[in-house]
Amino acid sequence: QFCLDMPGSLTDAEAERIAELYARLYLEKYTPLNPQFTPRYVRFAQQVGLLRFFVLRDEAGVIQAAGGLHHSDTDAAMPFLGYNTALDPKLGLYRLACHASSLEAARLGLRLNMSSGVARFKRSRGATGEIEYTAFHVRHLPGRRRRPFAALDLIARRIGIPLLRRHDL
Repeated sequence: QFCLDMPGSLTDAEAERIAELYARLYLEKYTPLNPQFTPRYVRFAQQVGLLRFFVLRDEAGVIQAAGGLHHSDTDAAMPFLGYNTALDPKLGLYRLACHASSLEAARLGLRLNMSSGVARFKRSRGATGEIEYTAFHVRHLPGRRRRPFAALDLIARRIGIPLLRRHDL
């Protein structure tokens, strides 16, 4: 029922629709505290190669889901996703968009990181979780500037990671 399209460039109308679908999901359904991407950002992100967008169009050609894939030489992630939340969830737009990103990552020979968040939702669909880490090089800093990083490290290791594991997040 949906056709996958990887537009080489986006029209203004397509960028507007993609930004609207993102907003429906992340701003309206979840929280307005998420990033608020504009159509101008969507076009810019594609033009400079930050994101490679794909869209799922219905039989009338209307974009009903979209994702933006970011990749390096070895890995890919889909930090941008949106779909028409007004349509019946049984249509599986979320799953189709995730599948489209996995197809593109496989085509490019990349590992795909589906990111953190909504762990229970993702696990119920067969995903497995991994703890993600962020590293900071601070050895060159004076001791007083390294202390906050050491405290953050201690909190993450002693409290954060055990909580994530205990609650299967």
